[in-house]
Amino acid sequence: MEDLSGQRMTLEEQLRHADIVESSDDAIISKTLEGVIRSWNRGAQRMFGHTSEEAIGQSIKIIIPAELHDDENEILRRLAAGERIEHYETVRTRKDGTRIHVSISVSPLRDATGKITGASKIVRDITQRKLSEEALSTISRKLIQAQEEVRTQIARELRDDINQRISLVAIKLERVRQARSCLVTDLQEQIEGAYQQLSDLGNDVQGLARRLHSSKLEYLGLVAAAKSFLRELSDQRNLEIQFDTHDVSKGLSPEVALCLFRVLQEAVQNAINHSGASQIQVSLSGDTS
Repeated sequence: MEDLSGQRMTLEEQLRHADIVESSDDAIISKTLEGVIRSWNRGAQRMFGHTSEEAIGQSIKIIIPAELHDDENEILRRLAAGERIEHYETVRTRKDGTRIHVSISVSPLRDATGKITGASKIVRDITQRKLSEEALSTISRKLIQAQEEVRTQIARELRDDINQRISLVAIKLERVRQARSCLVTDLQEQIEGAYQQLSDLGNDVQGLARRLHSSKLEYLGLVAAAKSFLRELSDQRNLEIQFDTHDVSKGLSPEVALCLFRVLQEAVQNAINHSGASQIQVSLSGDTS
């Protein structure tokens, strides 16, 4: 009597493998070396919108943007040479024309003699990850731009304001040094004026330093740094600044917090410099939905 246990085990393994393929969230596709689709699981149908009846027998290029067809030809060439392709990130097209970012791994398929007859492809949708990376990249670019704008403004103030004021103080002190015949009261007034100017300069330089780098932002967070900055600015400019916050997350990344802090600095400085207002309202709120 013929022992069929080995054949039964092979059949069970094949069925188990087929079930895994069909239940996978990833698209699992096989194709010939000419790029003709041989198999198309449910994950591929969900990802690309084509049913297996629509896809099998068609060229794999139905899901590849026209400008990437040469890339697919190169992949097929490498597969025919026996190469594997791991985690290749690219773009593919759904049935409705929308594009998705994917990570692809492709392996050669061989027949019983070892000859390469096609390829097995696993496609994973990484669109959300790519969108997150792009969003972070956008925030980083805006952060760099905000930093450069702040540095440019501070450099301008150092050059056009503080340097000139330092020069005026130097001139006054030089006059005091040379004015040996001046009355004591005149000398006192000049010294007092020079001292006040130097004191004002010291406060302004400290303010510029804080605008370049806020240690409170680094150690206490965005809300505390914003409150401190606005309070100091209110005292320096003798104006009222009202500040309220709502649902601002303490878990903001340092990059996002710094970007928001720079935007707040720039917005308030512009309001002071260009509006002529005696009262400013600042609101910082988050969306918890």
